[in-house]
Amino acid sequence: MVFVVQLTPDGNCHVQNMVGGYLGQHHVHTEAGFEKWKKGVSEEDLRIARGRCSCGLKPSQVREYDGKVWQSNDF
Repeated sequence: MVFVVQLTPDGNCHVQNMVGGYLGQHHVHTEAGFEKWKKGVSEEDLRIARGRCSCGLKPSQVREYDGKVWQSNDF
C-alpha cells in the first residue's frame, strides 16, 4: 500500500491510500495527528507533496473507497 499525502496551506494533511493503483480511504489529519498516524507507516510507503485538496473533509474525517464518510477517533 502507498499513501499519497498532501500537506495543505491550512496545516492539514490529506492522506489517500492506494493499493495496486486503486484508490482506498482518504483521511484528513492535523499536523500533530499525522505525526502520530505515520509512526505505523514505513517512510518508503509515503509520497508527500505540498498542495491543495478539494475533498471537503475536515481533520478526523475519513472517506471510504465507496464514498461513505465517517469520523475517526484515532487521528
